[in-house]
Amino acid sequence: MPVDPRSTTGLVTAPWWPGTGPPARGTRPYAARVFVVIFRSRRSEEHDDAYAEWSRLMADAVLESEGYVDHVSFRDPVTREGVTIAHFESEDSISRWRGLPDHRRAQELGRESFYLDYTVEVAEVVRTHSWSRRGPE
Repeated sequence: MPVDPRSTTGLVTAPWWPGTGPPARGTRPYAARVFVVIFRSRRSEEHDDAYAEWSRLMADAVLESEGYVDHVSFRDPVTREGVTIAHFESEDSISRWRGLPDHRRAQELGRESFYLDYTVEVAEVVRTHSWSRRGPE
């Protein structure tokens, strides 16, 4: 996944965000209906290499998941707290992603080794607003 070179907190983004900022004023970045999954976590201090590999695998896999729209992730390197915000076209597409065998294994590893704790929230996006001060390009 692309990493914003200006980031000091490990920003990872996909697919409409890298280098472009939010969509132009007056445009909708999503279809008429979109759902958001908010995954907040606190990483353990162990298994960093395995976590990095599984994180990369899942970031690549979600790109191929039917109904996936985009995601962005942040992690504070000091507190190890992070958040991933992912958009999907439907609740069914979220359920399909959640149930994929590799994703199920990643969830097990997360509970066994990678995370101290986490929460997952799923909601429907009712409204989107954005603003950007874009400089000369």
